[in-house]
Amino acid sequence: MDNEVYFELEMEEKENEETNTVDLTVKSKIKTVPVGLLMNVTPQIDHQDFVTLNVRPTITRIKEYREDPGVAIVADRLTDSNISSKVPVVQVRETESVLEVKSRQIAVIGGLMQDRMEKDEDSVPWLGEIPAVGNLFKFRHRNLVKTELVIFLRPTVIRKADIKADLSDFRQFLRE
Repeated sequence: MDNEVYFELEMEEKENEETNTVDLTVKSKIKTVPVGLLMNVTPQIDHQDFVTLNVRPTITRIKEYREDPGVAIVADRLTDSNISSKVPVVQVRETESVLEVKSRQIAVIGGLMQDRMEKDEDSVPWLGEIPAVGNLFKFRHRNLVKTELVIFLRPTVIRKADIKADLSDFRQFLRE
């Protein structure tokens, strides 16, 4: 499922009696969205060293960019204005899983699949730009790329919070 971009605009016009003009104020709300992999993991440990993991990976990527209509409205009122502002359209894929794993065992989560069409076009310099016959000198290639994200998790229960005890195996990963 793709989430389409939408815009919330607030517009306010005020008459300026001193200059006999209309002042326009346009506000569009900006939301920040993390792009890439965001993974939320909530562990619960029982007395037998079993770890119940609530795992929610979210993958976002920028699909395309669209014009911000708030900027376009203001730019339309200005003369000789080439102002534009592009806003990303973000694709979101996510899943949620609950796993029960023994401490130090590996759990695998899969299923976040994606189909993406890659398009490639190349041409012979100058000849590909000739009207009517330019297509004879162009190469177009479409390729369907399938990807799947597979996540490996290995929870480890650390019983003693002593550097010399359970953490000795992990000392190399700790900052000094």
